[in-house]
Order: sequence, then C-alpha cells, then structure tokens
Amino acid sequence: MIRSFLINPNKLESLSALSAVYLGCPDEDKFKFGKVYKLQDEHGIINVAILNDSLTAGISCQTALNCAIKNENEPEYIAWKFFDIKEDVNYEGKSYKLIDIISFSDKLLSVGFAYTLNNGAVTQIKGNSPEDAVKEIIKLLKNRKAGQQGILEKFNESNGFFPITLLARKLGVDYYDAWGTIIGNNKLKLNNFSNETSSDKNYILSNDAFCTLGILDATKEIDTSSIIFAKQTKIDIITMLSAKLKNLQDGSIGSLHYEDGKVFRTDYDKDYKKGASCFWGTLLKFVESISEIESDAFISARQEVTNLFIQGNLISERYLLGLAQSDKQSVVVTDEPFICSICELEKIPHISIIDLLFNQNLNHNTILNYLKKLDSFNFLNYFSPKIYKKIVDSAMKLDNENRKSFLGELQKWLIPEKHSEEHCRRIFNTYRELLMEDVNSFYSYTLSDIGRYYFSKLFPEKYQEIIDQLKNIRIEIVPPNDNTDDAEE
Repeated sequence: MIRSFLINPNKLESLSALSAVYLGCPDEDKFKFGKVYKLQDEHGIINVAILNDSLTAGISCQTALNCAIKNENEPEYIAWKFFDIKEDVNYEGKSYKLIDIISFSDKLLSVGFAYTLNNGAVTQIKGNSPEDAVKEIIKLLKNRKAGQQGILEKFNESNGFFPITLLARKLGVDYYDAWGTIIGNNKLKLNNFSNETSSDKNYILSNDAFCTLGILDATKEIDTSSIIFAKQTKIDIITMLSAKLKNLQDGSIGSLHYEDGKVFRTDYDKDYKKGASCFWGTLLKFVESISEIESDAFISARQEVTNLFIQGNLISERYLLGLAQSDKQSVVVTDEPFICSICELEKIPHISIIDLLFNQNLNHNTILNYLKKLDSFNFLNYFSPKIYKKIVDSAMKLDNENRKSFLGELQKWLIPEKHSEEHCRRIFNTYRELLMEDVNSFYSYTLSDIGRYYFSKLFPEKYQEIIDQLKNIRIEIVPPNDNTDDAEE
C-alpha cells in the first residue's frame, strides 16, 4: 500500500486502510520504514524522508506527504541515521539545522487519519479524557440503535411491504445484514407463501433467497443446474460479497454495537477473519457458479407500480421480475413481502425458499435440521402438510431401528419442552390441514396426539368444553326389540 501511495501520492484512500491496519497490529516494528528529518534555515522548513530501499526501489517519486523522498542506501544519506537534533546537516549543497526527527510511519499515518476523519466516511468522537470519549461512543451507539429501531418499526407498520433494498439503505447496512435482521431479530413475522406447485421449472434466485441460503449454510445442498440469476441480481450480490471480503482485507479490527443498555465489541482477530473470509468466499464461489440471464426490466401495466421501482432505484428487483415476466418456464424464489406482493399483483409464479429446499430430494436428517433452523426464523410458513409427508415418507424407507430413532428426534422437535406460540400454531395448522385433506389418512393419524395437544394449548376454553361434553355422555346398551337386531344407544 505504501509503495502504491508513493507512486501516486495524490491517492490517499490507501492511507485510510493502512491506518486501520496500524491500529490493529500489535507489532509496531512492522511499520519502521524510515524517518522524516525536519530541516530549517533562514528561508524556512523542509522535510526529507529517508526510506528503506524496499519502499523506494524502482520508484521515481520525488515528494510525498510534503517530504522529499530519498533512499537510505544512497551514499549521501547513509550517515543520516546517526544525526541528532540541533546538529548542522548539509542537504543538496545547503546547510540546515536539524530541528526534529519522526518516524515516517507516524507522518504517514497522521495524514491517513486526518484524511479518514475529514472525508465524511467516519464519525468523530471528541472528549477531554478517555472516559469522556467512551461516554460519547455509547451515546452515539445508543442514538444509532434508536434510529435503526425506529426504521424497523416503520417497516413493521407496513407489514413488510417495504423493499429490503431501501430498508438496508436507511439502516446503513448491506442487503445481507438487513435481511438477516428481518428474519432473525425483528418482531414482524413474515407470512411467506408460494403460489406455484410445479417443481419442474427453473428457479430464479432473488437477493433474499440467496441470503437465506447463506444464513442456513445450505448452498451445498442446492442443485445449481436448475438455478438461474437475473444478471443484475448476480452483479449486485457479487459486489456485496466482494465488499465484505475487502473489508476484512483492508484491516478492519472490530465493530461495536449497543443492546439492552450495554455496548458489545466484536473483535476481528485472525481466527475471525479466517472464518469470515472462508464463509464469504464460499458464498461468492456459489454465486459465480450459477448462470445469469440478461433480460428487460420489469414493466407493469399499472404505471404507478413501474414508477415505484424507478423512484426507489430498485434496479435488482426490476430485472429479477423482468426475467420472470419473460421466462414462463421459471419461477421466482423469494420470501421478501414486497416482492411476493408484486408477484401476486402481476400473476408472477413464486415459491418460498423453503419449497426450494424441500424440492432438492434431501434426506430425512437434513430436512429435519433445516426445519429446526427455520423454526427460529420469523417465517410463519416453515412447516406444512407437504413437508410433513416428505419427512414421514422418508422415514418409512428406513429400517426399524433407524426409523424409531429418527421419529423420536422428529417428535422432540414437534413438541419440545419449550415452544413458542408460533410453533404451536404452525404444527396445529398442519394437523388441521391434514384432517381437511383426509381425516383417516396415515399422516393425520401419526400427528393426531401432537395436534390435539397443541389444540389444548391454543384454545384451552374450547378444549375444556369438549372434555366436559365427553364426560357427560352416557352410553347405555339395551336389548333389541322384536323389529330389529340393532342395539340402541
């Protein structure tokens, strides 16, 4: 980075990254590149930087950081390392008084920090003491948290009908982090659903579907031969992942966030960066392996809908839906409420990421593991009769011992010791839908005990009423009369 800077001293961006590296580096010896000598005569002050040959070899740069740049191996500068302040120094035929000596790294980093602080990319923290600075940091984080919470409340009030792209911009994060918040930490439960039943179409992967696959760590389970990207979507995702990888490489040392009255710090140490770079790199490789299709932008017959995309600068979404409009053999994979609503309005087929996963011919254990993860997400529709049938059918193919073991694990998930109301409702609704399909089916029978249990939890008064009615029922057997052989109750 320093050599790059010396070649083009007008590019100060690299100094910001170098400043971050310097802050996070415990071994400051790595930054001993040379020294800056401040010389004074009757005409004023000049700075001369005597630098390592490793930095200056092959570089014709004459000045940088308002310093003349010289190689320490040049004969006339070899002895400078032995000079002391207040000595007389001869420089380019003139006599100067040496008034100060500082390390080149300090000079370089002071300029780098000044550039970083003044270019609008960071928020400055001021305080007369470290304690005052900490108070300012906490205040800043608290205000930022409150602002983000207010934005999320607006999103929730819209029932999710607010593009995640716009939400991410307002939150000051990328799409991946915004979507992770929506399905993980937010209050709103997403009524994700599908309007397409066919499983023999190509799948157009949306931004949110990709992010969910990443959060689930499920990309290895996907048959990419049936997956396509709208070209703009792929470009946007690759740009986002590349930025995440660059952030790790540029020397970020950690992050702070405010939660429940406390400040938490995440340190980007070596182990963290190893894991994070491997994770983002794997996702990038997955994205690059998927074919992209170029298409026209989405245009609605309703001009106000088209204007909504244009005014919101929703480029990725426009080309995602534009591809779906033109390719009748494909279906959009999305759980984003805004995109789902537009698909419903425009009669565009779409499915949930959950349907995509369970159309991949996964084995019983993999299906159950994904269900356990999805149970903690803000998806209302993560379990359905179709999924339950897939699990049971898969279990029935096992031998007795493995089937018994797996069904035991399934039951632990279906009726855990601690379960949310959403979990109760989803399992009960699946049982109810199975009954409506066929009250005597094998599937409804196997779920009957658990379904009745959740009915008692969700509707205790109604359940007690039925129990009381059953208690009052009397069955009496009487002899048949002369006209019939039937018994009467």
